[in-house]
Amino acid sequence: MKNYLIYSFKRKLPLFIIIAVTFFMFALVSGTSVDFVRRINKEGYLIYTSLDGGFLGLTIALFSVMTFLPFFSMNYRYSLAKSDAFRQAPFKERKLRIGEHLVTLITILITFTLSFIFLFLIIRIRNATVILPKEDEMFRYELIVFNYIYYLPLYFVTIILAAGQYFISYLLISRSNNFLNSFLILVMGECLLGSICIIPIIYVIQNNYSFSATSNASVIMPIVYLYNQFNPLIINGENSFADFFGGTTKNAIYYTRVIGFIVSSVIYVATAFTGLAAFLLEKDPSSEWANKPGSNNLAQEIIYHVGFALFGGFISLTLVGSSILSNLMFYILYSASYYTLYGLLHRNFKMNLKQILTLVGVMLFIFTVSIVFMFTRTQ
Repeated sequence: MKNYLIYSFKRKLPLFIIIAVTFFMFALVSGTSVDFVRRINKEGYLIYTSLDGGFLGLTIALFSVMTFLPFFSMNYRYSLAKSDAFRQAPFKERKLRIGEHLVTLITILITFTLSFIFLFLIIRIRNATVILPKEDEMFRYELIVFNYIYYLPLYFVTIILAAGQYFISYLLISRSNNFLNSFLILVMGECLLGSICIIPIIYVIQNNYSFSATSNASVIMPIVYLYNQFNPLIINGENSFADFFGGTTKNAIYYTRVIGFIVSSVIYVATAFTGLAAFLLEKDPSSEWANKPGSNNLAQEIIYHVGFALFGGFISLTLVGSSILSNLMFYILYSASYYTLYGLLHRNFKMNLKQILTLVGVMLFIFTVSIVFMFTRTQ
């Protein structure tokens, strides 16, 4: 087994090198772009502060990689020859799969750790050696000293959420047996997770701040969550989430943030643990399913239709109050995309009655969501 893991690492070495270079480039560019100078005019008004802890670019790179990384350890399922060869190895299939993915996941997390340390050192050295401009007749300048202790919890929370994203992606990708289907299910699954948090809150709160307030405090959108949680702490020691949950003003935005954070956290953790359980316990489909559009379970169909329904419902809510032409164009384009991608999913654009009724039902659901919301909002 050890020799196989070494072989797996060497086989993916070009991928690991590309990702490592990408991470270090993001760290270098971000670290050298951080501004530590606060400019204040003579009247005492703050003119400009970057308010950037420097970690956003590296975080975006990490979660982008984690979203698509499981593909590189599952390509044996997309080829009959590779699937047969994989099963002929002198080890249990489940152990091979676990080893294959863990080699990839652990290597990337180690690479991120090194690039994060590299970023931290650049920012720390630059912050300690910055030279303030001399005060002039219009402005005075103050040094921003970061609260570096908060980079430690930022790192650990990022690692946990990134690992969670890996297993969420694994759960979605492994529902299909060829690359195109896996990609479609991954996209629709992510749309499903995002929309399932936002739509109910928009219905309950019914104001224009629902989406922005929810996304700012939503773990389903981990990059946004990490930035909003840790950037103010690093820059000036302010915990914006303490204001979210401990503020004295209990308005619609407050409740939206609280509900959005709790619901999204539960969904994210539950989905990640479901993915982990599938990773550890499920058996791979037999070789006869390799690279075929069909699947031996209903999850592919369910995720596709529910994802399209909820994401379409969310978009339709944003169009409430728009012109009739805008709504009509949306339904035409969305229906065409829905049908086309479903045909690609099955490699067959000729659908039976059950499939047609399913597509019609989803589009009626989307239409009903916007109509009901429009009616209730006017009450």
